[in-house]
Amino acid sequence: MKQILSFVFRFWILLVGALLVTTACQSTDLAQAEIQERGVPQYADTIFLRDTLVIIDKMVFYDSVFVYDTIEKLIITKDTLVLIDTLVIKEVHVKYDTTIMFNNNNFYDTITKMDTLISIDTIYFMDTLVFKDTLVVYDTLFIDSGLHNSVSYFVSIEDIIYGLKPTEKVAFFIRHAERGHDTSVGGGLNENGKKQSKALGESLRQINENIYYMHSNFKRAVETCSYIAEGKKDINFVSDTILDFADASYVLDRNKFESYKSEHGGGWSVVSRWAFTSRFSDAFHDLDEHSEFLEKSYLAPSYQEMPRYSIAVSHDQVVVPFAAWATNRKISLREYETKEWLNYLAGIAIIVNENNQYRYVPVKGLEKGIMIK
Repeated sequence: MKQILSFVFRFWILLVGALLVTTACQSTDLAQAEIQERGVPQYADTIFLRDTLVIIDKMVFYDSVFVYDTIEKLIITKDTLVLIDTLVIKEVHVKYDTTIMFNNNNFYDTITKMDTLISIDTIYFMDTLVFKDTLVVYDTLFIDSGLHNSVSYFVSIEDIIYGLKPTEKVAFFIRHAERGHDTSVGGGLNENGKKQSKALGESLRQINENIYYMHSNFKRAVETCSYIAEGKKDINFVSDTILDFADASYVLDRNKFESYKSEHGGGWSVVSRWAFTSRFSDAFHDLDEHSEFLEKSYLAPSYQEMPRYSIAVSHDQVVVPFAAWATNRKISLREYETKEWLNYLAGIAIIVNENNQYRYVPVKGLEKGIMIK
């Protein structure tokens, strides 16, 4: 009996063990089946790696694109900062340039009183800069108001003609063309002087009417007028001889004048020193009175009495004092100081309008209005 009970107990133990084993295997199979069904890898431990793959989460750098975003913001800020470019305020501030209003306010210019600055004209080589001559268009500069204008640069005679208004008239008071060695009354022009005169006449062909000519009794003055008329092709050449345009027109005391010449470097030096400083005045007529006499008697008596265009040819020792007077001594012809002297075919234009207002402009018939002694 004991043996039977011992056998049954063992059998029961074995049976329970077998059932436990079978159940364990079945639950393992079920777990594996379930894992396979969910598509999860067999080794659950490796799944832990996926947790560590939380690194992908840590790639918050990439996910939140924080770096990229902030960079974008920075870039955008820089772009919007390109407002500093649009703020081309520096360039739009060319209002400082447009503020050339200071220039437009040409008060500095219109106030021709600054013409005294035209001592820059001692740089007379800038004569060719006579593009400023178009300034001659501004009547208001140069109107005679008791004091004459102080312009000292030379304008070409051709430009004066071109800029003349329909209601204006002009008289040119100029030195003769280049002469030969004979300085007497009978001394005429050399070949170069004849060419110079003809060329000046050719440049005046734009004038559709005859010019009225005046000259001294010296041969070279007569010839200058004649060759200008020939170059211009004036059909009816009309001229008058004016003895007051002769070489010594301003001289009052001939003996004193000759004495000063011998003691102070010749006629040019004495005449220029007298005209600009009043020295040696006992040898000359009063500058203002004699200049006004020449103007009112011959050159430009009044608007009504003047022809539209006239050319009066005289001599350096007459035209230089007249030019000093007309420009209020601002013209640069101080031979005694600078060795500058009036060139051939250079002088003064007297422009008069219908209201009898006078303006005076230094003029030149050659490239330069001044020669250096």
